[in-house]
Amino acid sequence: MENHNYRRSKRKMFRLLAKFLAIGVGTGWLILTSFFVLDVGGLRTLAHMNHIEYIVYPLLYLFFAITFGAVSMGIGVMTMHKNDDDDDDFPGGGKKIPAINFGELAKVKVSAQ
Repeated sequence: MENHNYRRSKRKMFRLLAKFLAIGVGTGWLILTSFFVLDVGGLRTLAHMNHIEYIVYPLLYLFFAITFGAVSMGIGVMTMHKNDDDDDDFPGGGKKIPAINFGELAKVKVSAQ
């Protein structure tokens, strides 16, 4: 039974990550396409001036997909809702330790030049 729950949670996590990856890749490609269409910062002009757009476009789309996909998956993981927030496991807040006392600050005279 425990193995079945583990596999189910693994599939659930994979679906969550795949969903957020698709959202991130789509968003990144949409932003990059709008950059090319609007020629933001002369990006499209720069790509066509070098006559190597067959390398420029795939690399830019790949790196935008990696960047936005990873950010989106990170957001997806960080916003997962859990019932346990790890704040109330021990009543009273745990073992108290004394604060470190470094003594008083010493006055130092500094002359200006």
